[in-house]
Order: sequence, then C-alpha cells, then structure tokens
Amino acid sequence: MSSGKHPHLAKKLSKLYVSCINPSVSNNAALAKHLGISRQAISKWIHGTETSAGNNIPHSQIIEVAAVFGMEPYWFGLGLIEFEEKIDSKLEPSAPATRLDKISLSSLPNTGLNLFGRSAEIEALDRAWNGQETNCLEIVAFGGIGKSSLVNSWLSRLDKRDYSGASRVYAWSFHWQGIGSDVISSGDLFIEQALEWFGDKSPEWGTSWAKANRLADLIRESRTLLILDGLEPLQYPPGPQQGEIENPAVSLLLRELAANNNGLCIITSRLSITEFASFNDGRTQSMHLERLSTSQGVQLLSAMGIHGDEKELCSAVEVYSGHPLCLSLLAGYLSVVHDSNVSHFKDLNSLLDIQSFNTHANNIVQAYLRWFDNSLEISLLNLLGLFDRGIALGDVQALAASEAVLGLTEELADLSQSEWSYAIKKLVDAKLIFTSKRDGSTMLDCHPLIRDFLNENFRRENPALWKEAIRCYSIFGSIAR
Repeated sequence: MSSGKHPHLAKKLSKLYVSCINPSVSNNAALAKHLGISRQAISKWIHGTETSAGNNIPHSQIIEVAAVFGMEPYWFGLGLIEFEEKIDSKLEPSAPATRLDKISLSSLPNTGLNLFGRSAEIEALDRAWNGQETNCLEIVAFGGIGKSSLVNSWLSRLDKRDYSGASRVYAWSFHWQGIGSDVISSGDLFIEQALEWFGDKSPEWGTSWAKANRLADLIRESRTLLILDGLEPLQYPPGPQQGEIENPAVSLLLRELAANNNGLCIITSRLSITEFASFNDGRTQSMHLERLSTSQGVQLLSAMGIHGDEKELCSAVEVYSGHPLCLSLLAGYLSVVHDSNVSHFKDLNSLLDIQSFNTHANNIVQAYLRWFDNSLEISLLNLLGLFDRGIALGDVQALAASEAVLGLTEELADLSQSEWSYAIKKLVDAKLIFTSKRDGSTMLDCHPLIRDFLNENFRRENPALWKEAIRCYSIFGSIAR
C-alpha cells in the first residue's frame, strides 16, 4: 500500500466516478468544477509536485470532497479494498433513513457559517455523531474563539444530510439568560421548557431531580442531537469548584446522558465540565478550540476584504492573538474607517492589552464608539445592548416610537425605513451586529461579548439614562440588568 495520507487516491476517485455515487460528478474535471478549483489541482492531489507528495487531498478541502459523494472524510485514508467495500455497502439498498420528527434550533446564537482553520474539528464532530460511542462532547474555549460558529457550521452541513439519522434535534442557549440572571432559575427554566418540547405531559410537576430524570429518559427514547450553548453561566468560576454545574437538575441531566445516551449531547462553554471526569472512558470527549494560526488568521482577514502588505497582515493576526472575534471586529473597523487597509491596525496598538482576549474586543468596540460619536448608530447599539438576546427590528422600531427616551431613542423614533436600513447596514459592515430572518421578521443581534460590553459601557458612562431605559423598556422582557 502507498505511504500517502490517502493511498491509491486515483483508484479511489475512479471508483467513485464509475459507481455514479454522484451522477453529476463522473471525472476529475467535473469534480474540479463542482469544488470551484482547477483540474490541475486535482492532478496535484493524485501525483504530487516537486515539493509535495501525491495521494493527499488538502486538509482544507477534504470535507467538501467527501460531501460531494455523501461519504465520511476518513474513508479516503482507508486501504483500497476497505474503501471499495465502504462504497459498495453505501450503494446497497438499505432501510429508509430515520425520519427527523422534530427540530428546534432557534435559540442558538446567529453566527456566520464561514469557518477558517476548523476542518479537523468538523471531522471530529462527524466522528462523534456517526460513531455512536460518545455520549457527550464538550467544546471548550475563551469567549469569541468560535464555539458557537463551529456548532452552527457543523449543523448546517448536517442539515444537508437530513441530520444523518437524528430523530430529534434540540438546542438551548444559556447566553440569553443575561448577566445577572439566577443560575438556579435559568437552569430550571431550561429543564421545564425541554420537558414540554420532548412531550412530557406535566413539565412543572415533581422535584428538580425528578424532572431531570424524566427529561433524560425522553431524550434517550430515540436518537437525539441535543445542543447546549454557553453553559458557563451555570458553572462555578475559576476556584476550588471550577467547572462544576451549580444547578442540580442540569448537573444530574448531564451525568445521566454521559452515562447512557442513544444520541449525542454537545455543550459549549468557557470551562470544562467537572461532572464529566467520571466518564472519561470514551463516553465523554473534550474539544479545546485554540487560536487561529497566523496563516488562518490572514485567510480570515483577506476573506473579509482586508488588503495590504503580507507582513502587516501577519503582524495584525499576532497582535490580536489569532482571536477570531477580534479579527472579525478589526476587519470591520478597517473596512468602515480605513478603506480596508491593514496598515491602519497599528492605530489601535496603544489601546491593547496582549494578555486579555476580552480587552482586545472591547478596545476595538470603544474605537468604534468614538468614531460613530453621538450618531444614531450609537443609540441603536446602546438600545441593543439592553437586551439579553436578539430582538426583531419591528420590536425595536415599536419601542422607540412608543416611548422615546431623551438622549437614547428620540432620534430613532421618526426614522424612515431607508434610514433604519442605512444605520443597520453600517453596524453590520462594522461586524458589530448581524441580522437574520426568523418567522418573516428581521432579527438584530450581536455576539454576547459585544452585548455585555455595550450594556456595561452604557451603564458606566451614563448611569441615569441607563436606569431610565431599563425602567421604560423592561415591559418588553429580556432586559439585561
């Protein structure tokens, strides 16, 4: 057998073409066209070049190639006979796939689907779901590293495969519970809401432990994909009990699922879950997201339209520690303020604290606020920062018109639709907020780190106005206090 990473690659591709596993891709030229690359690139995968060996699909493209043929990326690394057996078994008539009975993903934070440098993590998620040996998988990283983006991107790929045998998919985000929310009540709310969604007839009945046990049983009734995003508000901070879950019902639920689960539970958090230590025999997995490499960070900046000297692009990535959220904010700032030229990133150097990821993000947002200065965009940002989660544009317009707060929303009250669109576009271009469609409404939202900063900055800079805004708009719910 060849010593390449994907041995006998030419024969494997030929097997895929002849099998008509994807009728629209029957040769190298068709595959190249489907992937948006040159035919010569595929020839290099097979034969190599003077500087690189053949039999190797680049790591950045292996997932896309596998998706074209509806197969798993690791199959290319198998021996030729085993690979052919896999393809033949895939072509054999099989029982109808499990029908997806129910899905709820609306509570997940809205993020972009373009990932950089995370193909290995996507593959690991695929293996965890398809292998059916892992019960729970935690994704651990600092805020803004891209935990939610990774999950959303993977779910988008899974959606194209009808969720690969899942019967139910349910997601819950703890971020929107707010900075000052009670961890016990927020955890109990999740348990009761999930019980109702999974079909429990009396979700409010019983002790917290009884509810958690019932929920675990309901989840295990069929192959369920459960996503719990941003668990850290329910965990003890760094210290003697770091990572333990304060809410007893949620703690019990995760221990039950870690012990026995027909599907997979994926949790994102800034802290590892202490309760999983007893199940590290393969039933639980930990995925620690690292910073982007310099080349990956340069890719991100370039994809967002930032141009300039290669050394300065690399320097910008290093100054911002390869932190995806910070680089995204930096790209937005350079695009809006400095015509996308990377050389101006040095204008922010004096503001930076290299030791703090959050300080990176906060200082860029502060630079934005100074640049916008007394504009209606500042009012809109301050308003959005009051809410613990995304809010419909129609609701923002309604609350601004119904009870204008002097110094905050009086200039928003009479905006035309085109003026609203212009202000929102400026903030979207700056990467401070993002928009999405939900049930026919335009939703406005931002990253939890940015929301926390906006709320705290508003409270610190103008406490009287902040209190008045809280008083006036608490009727709309989801207010961060």
